[in-house]
Amino acid sequence: MIYRLRFLGKFLRRKRRCFKKIISQIRCFIFYKIYKYKNTRPKVSIIIPFYNSAATMERCLRCVVNSVGVPHEIICVDDGSTDKSPLIVKRFQKSCFYDNFRLIRLGENKGLFHARMAGIQAAQGEYIGFLDSDDLVSDDYFDNLYSTASRERADIAVGRVVNQTFDGKRYIQTRCAVFPYPPDEDYNYKNAAELNLESLFWNQEGRCYHFHVVWNKLYKADILRDCLKILSGFQVGHLVMMEDFLYSLVWFSRIQTFAIARPADYYYIENPASSIRAKTGERVKKNLLDIQKAFQCAEDYLIKSGKTEKYGRNLREWKNLYGRIWRRNLAGLPPEDFKSCQSVFLDIFESDGDIGEDRDADEYYYKKAEWIGEANI
Repeated sequence: MIYRLRFLGKFLRRKRRCFKKIISQIRCFIFYKIYKYKNTRPKVSIIIPFYNSAATMERCLRCVVNSVGVPHEIICVDDGSTDKSPLIVKRFQKSCFYDNFRLIRLGENKGLFHARMAGIQAAQGEYIGFLDSDDLVSDDYFDNLYSTASRERADIAVGRVVNQTFDGKRYIQTRCAVFPYPPDEDYNYKNAAELNLESLFWNQEGRCYHFHVVWNKLYKADILRDCLKILSGFQVGHLVMMEDFLYSLVWFSRIQTFAIARPADYYYIENPASSIRAKTGERVKKNLLDIQKAFQCAEDYLIKSGKTEKYGRNLREWKNLYGRIWRRNLAGLPPEDFKSCQSVFLDIFESDGDIGEDRDADEYYYKKAEWIGEANI
């Protein structure tokens, strides 16, 4: 009996030592995985949504490679392309031996709103930036944004928008040159409390698109991930206009701090074939319907978040501004297209009252421009 007890004791001691060894190995494995994740996790995720972008895709990708050196990933989101742009992306990926390069295919054309959302959901970086497939950025653009954001511990880093005409001439709109874009030349922000970015976002009432576009900024990824649930609740369907507006009105409710990165230029290419410059009745009607959906989502968001009293007037003024802009756009359409779009326009913008006459303030931010050179194209 005593022999059996001794044997059992030795057996249990061996098992305990073996168990401790297994636990130690598991701990080492976990620590290794944590160390590896922290040291290989990309600092920046660059999201490039595209749809039938064969003409500009390779130029865009080569530009990105030159703009970032910190650990990063490139996420290209194919929004149901029917041309050769997905093949161009795959070929570029192979030629560059990129391990940090991913292609996400949505299968069907869902619109830019959903394409960007898919990129955010897949992103693993600490910060997230965006680039449209027909635009360009300056050398070290994403590096400069990231170094500025991390150094200042900012929620966002903001670059400069440089407009580029289709023939390569570049200019800046000087009154939109420095974030957060003061409402007049003599205005000075008096203290930090005045820099409530959400209030500033709403108070500019759409007059400075540099504020609400997403591609001239680098965002802390956790903020964007936290907002996915709200954004996925927006019933927008296929949306290719005003998606930046919807993203920004939610994100700026969470963003507290910002830093300005220099030099970091985003070259916004003024493509005459883009949706915003559409001159056909069918395209204009689609743009108007997108605007209608976006403003309805914004109104619903303010109601649900209890902010209608605070920002409802700003939203109405924003909508009225867009109404005045699109009223001018409709005036340039052929008679048959004008007729088909007018009823949609009136239903969107004048069902709640008169949008008012054109105002000098509508164009304040864009009146003053400075030519800065030409691109090498």
